[in-house]
Amino acid sequence: MNEIAGMPSYTYVVPEPFERALKLIREALEREGLEIPIELDVSGRIRKRLGISLAPCRLLCIDSPMTLVEAVAVDTAGALYLPLRLVVSGRGPQTTLHLTSLNALQRSEAPPAVKNPVSKLQARLSRVLQRIGGRQALSAG
Repeated sequence: MNEIAGMPSYTYVVPEPFERALKLIREALEREGLEIPIELDVSGRIRKRLGISLAPCRLLCIDSPMTLVEAVAVDTAGALYLPLRLVVSGRGPQTTLHLTSLNALQRSEAPPAVKNPVSKLQARLSRVLQRIGGRQALSAG
C-alpha cells in the first residue's frame, strides 16, 4: 500500500500501453456491472488549458447505480464517497492505476450506512483491477 496526498492507496500495474489498458479496464468493469459516469482526461485538459504535454492520464469515476442508491438513501452525504475515483496513467509500455484503499474509507467519518455499500463497491473494483494488473507497491520518490 502506498500513500498519495495523505490517503492510503493501492497501485496496480498493467503490462499494456495506456490505450490498450484503458480498453481492458472498460471491458472488465462492464463485465462486473460497474459503470464510468464521469471521465476526465487530465493530461488532455492540462495540454488544452496550459499548453503543457504530459503522459496520458485519466480520472475514471466508477460506480454502480444500486450502490449509489444504497449509499445515499440513508444519508445524502454518501454522495461524497461515490463514485470511486481511479487514476489511470500511461508509463510507456505499461499503465499504472491508483485507487484509494479501503482503510481510508474505514478511517473516515462517513456514516456506517454509507461505509458498507462503498466498501463493497471498492472491494469489487479492487478484484477487477487485481485481475487486470497485479497490485504493486511503488517506492516513494
